[in-house]
Amino acid sequence: MKWILLLLLLFSYSNADEVSRIELIVKDINKLRNDYNKVEEELGIYKYDLRDEKEKNEILTKEINNLVIELKKAKKAIKVKDNRNKISKNTLNDIAKNKIILQKCMDNQIIEENNVFPDLQMKKEFLQNKKETLSTFKAKSFRFNKSAKVLDSINGELIDEWEITTSFTSNVKSKNWVKITGYFVDKVWRPAEKEMWVRATDVTVRAN
Repeated sequence: MKWILLLLLLFSYSNADEVSRIELIVKDINKLRNDYNKVEEELGIYKYDLRDEKEKNEILTKEINNLVIELKKAKKAIKVKDNRNKISKNTLNDIAKNKIILQKCMDNQIIEENNVFPDLQMKKEFLQNKKETLSTFKAKSFRFNKSAKVLDSINGELIDEWEITTSFTSNVKSKNWVKITGYFVDKVWRPAEKEMWVRATDVTVRAN
């Protein structure tokens, strides 16, 4: 009888430990479930925020693309305006050049008495000017292929001598001459402020 009571008591103790262990397991499971729900809720919030940020980025991207398009249009308009200004400036330069040529022709009519061959000299200069027919073209970059002279007009007076590889721009030329409409100083383009010409054989078109 005593042994039976002892066995019952031991069984009760062992069952009590098992029940406690099960209760702890259930409590851990509930805690894990609560943690999972909390994480899932936070994940949903993050997904919503991410979608919102994505929509904002798409709107900003569209705005940036529109600004890029507007910038290209503005650059194109500025380029067209610059080209018109260049054409106007070249027209004025051509008028000034024609005045200089006309003045030279008038001056050549006054021949010094000690000129042995006056008729021959006038005829030679007339033929030189007659050969130089000017033409305009899309502005290009040129480069000196050797150290050469820069004149104030076609067959004009020397105003400077530029070194080899010096770069400049032009959109006016004749058969034998190229007009300098602009040049580069410290890699910055500047328009020519006076009439400048160089022989075509002294320069080459600069590769882009």
